[in-house]
This record gives sequence, C-alpha cells and structure tokens, in this order.
Amino acid sequence: MFPEHLYARAEEAIAGFAEPDIYAISLWCSYDEDDTRRPTLVVDYNTETQVEQVLLTGEDAPEPDEARWNYAYWLQSMPVEIGGSSDPTGLRLGQEWIKAAGLWYSDGQEESDFEATLELGSAIARRFEASCLQAGQRLHQEGVLEKAFGRPIPVLVHELEYQPHHADWAIAGNPPELVTEYVAWIESLSS
Repeated sequence: MFPEHLYARAEEAIAGFAEPDIYAISLWCSYDEDDTRRPTLVVDYNTETQVEQVLLTGEDAPEPDEARWNYAYWLQSMPVEIGGSSDPTGLRLGQEWIKAAGLWYSDGQEESDFEATLELGSAIARRFEASCLQAGQRLHQEGVLEKAFGRPIPVLVHELEYQPHHADWAIAGNPPELVTEYVAWIESLSS
C-alpha cells in the first residue's frame, strides 16, 4: 500500500541522515512532472551550519527565520524522492492507490473534461497530503527521530509554496514545542 511505502522509505532515509546538527526534517508533497497522478514525497533535512552559511551571504542574506524555515535556503543536497520516476515501485503503488480510491483519470479524460479531472486531482492531492502528514506523525510516534538524532526534531510537511495551512499541519504532526518558531514564521507570511 502506498502510504506504508511512503512511511517505510522516509524512515529509511532518515536513518541515513548523518549530519550532527540537523534541526528539522522536510516532507515536501510534490508531483512528478506536475501530475497529481504521480505523487512524490521528497524527504530532506537542514542543518544549523547551513543556516549560518546562508546568513553570511551578505546584502542578499534573508532574515534569520526565512533562512531557517524556507526550504529554498536548505541544503537540498541529499533529498530522497519517494513515489516519483526515481522510485518505480512507489510510482506503481501510488497509481494503484489512486485507482483503488476511484480517482484515476486518463490523459484523454483530462483533454475532454478538464474541470472534472481538476476535481479528481484535488481529491488525490488531499489524500496524498494526509498520507504525508500521517507519515510525519508516525515518525514521532515510533521514535524514529529520537533514535536517529538523539532528540525529537520537527517534521515539516509542506508544498512548494508555503500556505497558512502548513502551520496547521506542523501543529498536527509534531509536539507543539518543536514547531513554535516555524508556525510563527508561516503566520508572518500572511500578515
């Protein structure tokens, strides 16, 4: 089943992250080739060292909260993609999962009734995002983060563009004290 594959591969990826100053894990909900029928979870991390380096870039340096929480400034050197073209098993499981939910549509259907397939794509995205959030919650519940890093760290489920609901996802997926700063940063984006 696709949600189990997401979790197992995320757990495996995190076990391989070895930087000593990792402070957060990113679970980026994405879509291979921008196609919702190809849901892809990108698992990555950032370090305190990277934040310090970004803040030393001179006049173009972002604000400290931006450097710390915006994935655009993260290392992005070892992301693990689950479910996309680099994970054929995950791609197949993801498509089977979509079909089992009755949400699959063909390219022909997309051409003939774009609005209907847009609604199906939105339903796929909601289910996929919920599965990513559940994977993040489970990483905490099963002690994966404490085992890997010696302490709990936040798991940030997000999309490419940060939205106000990402604060809700952070609160739902983590012990509250781990995401206070992140939530404040997300909320500052819409004020």
